[in-house]
Amino acid sequence: MKEERMADQLWRIKSIAGFALGMLLLIGCAVALTGYTGGPSGAAATWTGRVANFTVPLTDTTSLFLPLVQRPEQPTPTATSTPTHQWDPRLDQRGAELRPAVVAPGQGYWRLVKAVWFDEQESQGRHHIFADALDPQGERVIGLPVRIYWAVDETTVTTQAKPGEPYAADFGMFDVAPSYGALPNNGNPADEVWGMGLGSIEQPKFSIHTSYGLTWQWTIAGGAADTPTPTATPSATVTPTETVTPTATATATPPDGATATATPTASPTNTSTATPTATVEPDVEWDPRLTQRGASLQEAAVAPGQGYWKLVRARWFNEEESGNRQHILVDTLDVNGQRVAAIPVRVYWEGGEAGITTEAKPGEEYAANYALALPAPFYNAAPNDGSPADAVLGMGLGSLDNPDGFIRASYGLTWRWTIAPAPTATATATPSATPTPTVTPTATEEL
Repeated sequence: MKEERMADQLWRIKSIAGFALGMLLLIGCAVALTGYTGGPSGAAATWTGRVANFTVPLTDTTSLFLPLVQRPEQPTPTATSTPTHQWDPRLDQRGAELRPAVVAPGQGYWRLVKAVWFDEQESQGRHHIFADALDPQGERVIGLPVRIYWAVDETTVTTQAKPGEPYAADFGMFDVAPSYGALPNNGNPADEVWGMGLGSIEQPKFSIHTSYGLTWQWTIAGGAADTPTPTATPSATVTPTETVTPTATATATPPDGATATATPTASPTNTSTATPTATVEPDVEWDPRLTQRGASLQEAAVAPGQGYWKLVRARWFNEEESGNRQHILVDTLDVNGQRVAAIPVRVYWEGGEAGITTEAKPGEEYAANYALALPAPFYNAAPNDGSPADAVLGMGLGSLDNPDGFIRASYGLTWRWTIAPAPTATATATPSATPTPTVTPTATEEL
């Protein structure tokens, strides 16, 4: 052990001596190159070409200038442009997370370009995952399936044209976060958002109505195409045409939810004229299963000649018929049976309410919808534009076999603008009295 310590000390002495010798040689070269002679005039002297056989007088005040050796500048790697996600920071507070797709350079995929969280006030009674899909030019892609999944099940919503609306599809949530995940699902790689659900930042474990807005854009990984620029107003059907074209197969789905208001069309006039035109009251097509589910019709109290919203059709859809949806689906018609847009419909329950608005939605069976979250009898609905209206009471989730369960079911309600007819007066024939001639006896003079 002692010999090892002495060997180590000897090695250190040799290292120090070698370093000192190297420094002396370096100093000597520097002095020779500068032509230094010991004084100020010598320091300013020019190089005379002497390399060897020189004498270097060193004093305590000698200044030495060592050459600065610089490494050659390394080339800066070129960074591949990466599109910026618009990610609402409140999503992090709510526990949501982005799971990027694994893609190779040049591969097409659905890239999440915008994600927004809507609190209870911003959601306006909605509790949905809203989805939109754009092509590389920022135009809306319709017919794209979007997978919504949770711990024990999943469903698919499909993007639709919905001109003028900010999102193309929606799904109603009924569990608190973190419960739901979402991503495009047409066979191509896609960014995924996980950890969504009901609840607020202050009360994350309560079923507070909040929503999420997710926008994906078809993107080619790497290069300039990896930085798509969405446009503000999506147009109608556009199919991506990049290197890997996603196959978007249009699938008929139950009508979804969107939270944007369409341009109002001519609404029925509720001001009665002096002589109202009586409209023949349409009969109510009432699905008898509604009565089995505990739903009921509350008719509006109207006077003869008064206009009001009359329920003309009401249907109940079981779990299979709903297609995994759980909504109150509504429509409003004018006196001629044509759809009327921009009519507010009130959905209410004990202690709260929400509003939806009918939209044009050409080709769709219903003009607006509201997602159910609790079993019947809980929800009620009626048009709410200030006119009298029939109301449907006692709706909600559940089936005929399991009425109190959280089984998906839906309701289809159609109102029509109607003028309450005046009662028809039945004329009673009053027989006319036939005058009876009065015979006045005339006295005959006797001869």
